[in-house]
Amino acid sequence: TSMPTPSPTLMSVPGPTATSVSSPTETPDASSSLLPTSSPEPTESPDPSESPEPNQADCFGVSETVVSESRGVISVGSVRVGERILSTDDSGNPEYSAVFLIQHEHRSERRALLNIKHEKGKVIVSKGHFLLTERMHLQAADHFVAGDALMMIESTSKIVGISEVHDRVLNLHTVNGRLVVDGVVASSLSRVKVFGVEVPLPVLRLS
Repeated sequence: TSMPTPSPTLMSVPGPTATSVSSPTETPDASSSLLPTSSPEPTESPDPSESPEPNQADCFGVSETVVSESRGVISVGSVRVGERILSTDDSGNPEYSAVFLIQHEHRSERRALLNIKHEKGKVIVSKGHFLLTERMHLQAADHFVAGDALMMIESTSKIVGISEVHDRVLNLHTVNGRLVVDGVVASSLSRVKVFGVEVPLPVLRLS
């Protein structure tokens, strides 16, 4: 008697496994070595630890960046006394100047600051702190409006918007009285009032 021949069993063949390919990492442009990259923006949400004195002269957010002569782009919060950071001379030409004083480095509360956005980036600074206009004149941060030009290294940049944020603060005093923060030329000076009149004086509160 003939035996029935078993039919072949169909085997399922697994398809090829998809392999994820990571996108290439961007290489930094060496030509921008003198210009700090945009630093992370602090939150715009209110916080219980914020100071009730938003107009006090408190200078820069700790997350802003400067250019160290020896370490490159670093945060304001990591600058050391004696370190030479990017600045400008009286004519606006780039030069490095030594930091001789750092204020407020032990304060933990966050302060109300202005987030000034411009065509080439942004800078976060206290309302009474002085920035330089395109004519190299000192002007308090809260006197700038959209359309005004900020002084930068060998160029200017127009402001496109201003908002309020909150962050911890530091003030850096350089020997020549100027520094470049997130690419914007600023002063170590801040606005104070003497008998109701606003005058630029060094911020030398050591508290």
